[in-house]
Amino acid sequence: SPTTSDTEITHNPHQPEGWWRDSADFFVANSTPSGSPQTSPYLWNEALSPQRPAIMFEAKVAGRSSHFWKFIIPSAALLAVVLPIVVFLLQQRGPDQAPLTGILRKGDPDYQWYQKYIRLKEPQVKMTSSFSGNRLVLFSAIIGNRGERKVDVVEVELSFFNYDDLVSTTVKTAIRPGPASRTPPVESFEERGFTLYLEDLPEEWLALHAEMAIHGIRFVER
Repeated sequence: SPTTSDTEITHNPHQPEGWWRDSADFFVANSTPSGSPQTSPYLWNEALSPQRPAIMFEAKVAGRSSHFWKFIIPSAALLAVVLPIVVFLLQQRGPDQAPLTGILRKGDPDYQWYQKYIRLKEPQVKMTSSFSGNRLVLFSAIIGNRGERKVDVVEVELSFFNYDDLVSTTVKTAIRPGPASRTPPVESFEERGFTLYLEDLPEEWLALHAEMAIHGIRFVER
């Protein structure tokens, strides 16, 4: 049998050409620097074959195809447009919702007492457009209840300004009971976020400035 250095080479009919097996060491010639064992128990020997055979299995780094980004970016943009419209439609008052009663508003002694405990935090106003192309305004904020009473109704007054001139006001219910609203009562020392969409905007409004404020509340009966 041919030899290379002091190592005896034993040919095996199932052995790949140019590779040899050392019974004491099962590492391929291109093993990792740490000496991690590979799947093949053969070593490369240049004396048997000057040209190194191609590696049958080679690890490849997985990458994202260009089609992935072509799909994900338009999908995200479409979601950003559709989601506000869906929320707006879900918020529309249905015919089966009964009028709310027992709401405390400005001038009521209980409202005057409790208004210092309930606040709007992080108010935001954003302009967008509906499917029909009309202007749509998003009002969002967090209601903080720092008092001892549980509140199940919160009315919010939305005000529209042109510079310092008040153009129009409207009142919307941000928190209300019932399955359609999906807004449970605001417990004592709890916070609850809300989002309102308004499409019926005053025509004379120049989209310069809008504000929101608490308009009315209702306590849950003890």
